[in-house]
Amino acid sequence: MRFLYSSILVLVCCVQSVCAQTVIRGRVYDSLDQSGLPYATVGIAEKHFGTLSDADGNFSLIIADTLPRTDTLTFSYLGYEVEKRCIADIDSSQECLVGMRQQPYQIEEVTIHSGKVRHVKIGRRRIGNDWFSTSFFYKDRLETGEECGVVLNSRYDCQVERLSFFVKRNFLQHAKFRLTFYTAEKGWPKSVLGDRDFHFDLSDGYEGWVDLDLSDCGVYLKSGDFAVTITLLEGKHSTPDSKSHLGGLELPMSISLLSRYTVISREHAMGQWVKDKMTIPFYLETAVVKSWSGDSAK
Repeated sequence: MRFLYSSILVLVCCVQSVCAQTVIRGRVYDSLDQSGLPYATVGIAEKHFGTLSDADGNFSLIIADTLPRTDTLTFSYLGYEVEKRCIADIDSSQECLVGMRQQPYQIEEVTIHSGKVRHVKIGRRRIGNDWFSTSFFYKDRLETGEECGVVLNSRYDCQVERLSFFVKRNFLQHAKFRLTFYTAEKGWPKSVLGDRDFHFDLSDGYEGWVDLDLSDCGVYLKSGDFAVTITLLEGKHSTPDSKSHLGGLELPMSISLLSRYTVISREHAMGQWVKDKMTIPFYLETAVVKSWSGDSAK
């Protein structure tokens, strides 16, 4: 009987724990034309907690009642000013509407080498004969906002022309991704580079090299460390009823303690970054910049 009472008590505590939460629903939109901002980031950066809006700018975020109401929700979208709302000021019984204003973005003046352009490839270009693979977006329920990529290093100031990575196996019928470049500090992503949101799709379980033309995107990198990632925005399993194929991408992996490159990932928007000392076929093709605001490239 004592065991029965204990079980009931545990069950009640679990139910209370599940119920002790608030759901905040809302919409992120352009303050000028009222259009929804697709895949905007919503969350609490300091708590590594967040989500993405959908293709129409709508979002739903579960807030645990244990979270201090003095915490602030941050709304961010590339090319727009960051908006913030104190949780205590949000009425969860009504739609939370967040209008965002565009933010002018200016890059420093750059000059490309005249004459014959020098091209440099950064990252791992070889598939190799590795026995191992690393999986991303590999879950029973696909989580939008999951992000993975690599930390790389450039010896020169350069303009990104192309990005390529190799998919060994693909269990997704269709998926949309966002490509993001970051500055890096001490091996971790720091600030987003550029003001353009670059999306790409993989359909019909595509496997092999994925080549993205970025020559018109205006992505410039200074010499030193930087990070480049892909984020899952939408996804659909190729075999939704199969327990063996939960979905996801498998990339060939080579473990190397001496590698200059590091694989990074996080499970959701504003999540905690983790990294592994391994290499995957993931590289950039770049054009060396002659000068950057009057300074010669190193």
